[in-house]
Formats: sequence, structure tokens, C-alpha cells
Amino acid sequence: MEKVIDLNKTPKKKLIDLLKELRGTEDRYILTANGIPLAVVMSQDEYEKYLVQGQAEVQAGMEEFLAKVRPRMDHNLSEEELAKEINDVIHEMRGIK
Repeated sequence: MEKVIDLNKTPKKKLIDLLKELRGTEDRYILTANGIPLAVVMSQDEYEKYLVQGQAEVQAGMEEFLAKVRPRMDHNLSEEELAKEINDVIHEMRGIK
């Protein structure tokens, strides 16, 4: 669950108490000042899960990229031609023509 905490309206003691409450939860706090989001605070466990999920997404993206590049690879290409093919695949994956 996400909760918004305005730093200008929350006493320091209350912030410390809220941070202690994060331990062992999946909660996240969005810290704001004057209605502008500044940071997200989450428990260490949630942060580690977030990192693992991010790494898995990067790995999946790399595998998708390689799956698109491999069939197009010609081992007789020059470095410039290979760089262009790779750049074309990146643009294709991003939806850029």
C-alpha cells in the first residue's frame, strides 16, 4: 500500500515512527513537499524484491533483444554494418522507425 506523507506537515517524531512501521511490510511512503513528490521510502525487504524484479526485467529484455538480433546476424558484416543492424533492432523494439 502507498501512503503520501507531506514533509512540511508531518512532525519529525511522526516520520521516525512511520519509518519504523515499514519493517516487514509491503507498504511504501511517497514523501512530498508542497504537493511535489520527492522520494519513495520502502522497507529493505521490499527494496531487495524491487531490485530482483528489475534485474529480471533487464534479463528478459536482453533475451528478447538477442532473439531479434540473432536471426539477422551475418558473420560477414563489417563492424559498421553490425552496429547499424543492432541500432535498427533497438529502434524496432522501442517502436521508433
